[in-house]
Amino acid sequence: MIPTAEPLEELLERQLHADPRALTVARDLLEAAFWGERGVQRRRPVIAGDGTPILLSFQESGRAEPPPFRLLVEPGLTSLSVSEQIDYSLATMNRLLADLAWSSSATVINDIVRALFPSRADAVDSWWGGLGLGMSVDSHGLELRLYCNVREGDVARRWSRIGAVFAHFGALDLGGEALRLFIERTSLYAVPAGLALSIRDGRAHGLRLYLSVSQPDVDSIAALGNLNDAQTQAVAAICAAYPDVRPFTYGCVTVAFDFAFARNCATLTITPVRFKADFDCTVEPGSPCSKPDLMRRWLVQRHEALGLPADRMLAFFDTLQRTCGRYETDYVSFGWRDSAPEITTYVLPSGYATL
Repeated sequence: MIPTAEPLEELLERQLHADPRALTVARDLLEAAFWGERGVQRRRPVIAGDGTPILLSFQESGRAEPPPFRLLVEPGLTSLSVSEQIDYSLATMNRLLADLAWSSSATVINDIVRALFPSRADAVDSWWGGLGLGMSVDSHGLELRLYCNVREGDVARRWSRIGAVFAHFGALDLGGEALRLFIERTSLYAVPAGLALSIRDGRAHGLRLYLSVSQPDVDSIAALGNLNDAQTQAVAAICAAYPDVRPFTYGCVTVAFDFAFARNCATLTITPVRFKADFDCTVEPGSPCSKPDLMRRWLVQRHEALGLPADRMLAFFDTLQRTCGRYETDYVSFGWRDSAPEITTYVLPSGYATL
């Protein structure tokens, strides 16, 4: 039973009323997020320490088309062990794929999971997190997403598992030279944290690699993203403003690289099509942004600094506040696609803690 389901139901109706198929997927994801026994903890929650298994996000790119609606859930309450949560998440994804007539992409998902996770339950039950499921709806249609934790194990083994996924999809062109150079460059500044697969129209659409930045600063982020001077200056401004939210700490910045599949969905290009940096924005008590209105002002300033409008973001927050009441900013993503900036704000709706 979803606690206080009505506010979220109203939000989904407002955001997805024009797409009944997407609305059904969103409801199924919410149902999966709250499956299990509340108050029992057999694994550490991933999305939020209080067990809130829902994350909503809003992206502003400055484009004319309506911004995408995105929902991320951690299927199964913490009464499930990590291995049970992985199994339940895969079963949920298989049901979603079947309902959408996308079951042909299940093979890709299974290949990735086999490459990343040990088959023995006792080998993963001590891990922090298993799988997350998500959806995105934009002008191009519906997209399903699978999020995989790769935080566990020493760094060499993490990269080995990542390499196995890329190798499976034929990304080891030129005898693996491109991937070797990518790892050689990025491993100087960050370690693998996660891998995500997006599925659109029943086909693998893209793969995202998350890296946790070892020493979060301007130089590390710029080097990881191979940023130009203007982008580096933008990151410098973000880093200068970040202490208003919380101090820099290990793991507070995660970068991500988006890789695209070829049209045949069998080959993955090793050249990223998008780069972003996620900043943890769980506000520290007593910080200049400790009040919601001050955090909103900080976000507006970040949009204005990148030449992006903030009105649609504020309208989304207003809708969220009217339907769900309070919410908290979890993290903020600053990215570039085709040299154009994007800002994505991720929020936790209040009232959904399970621990």
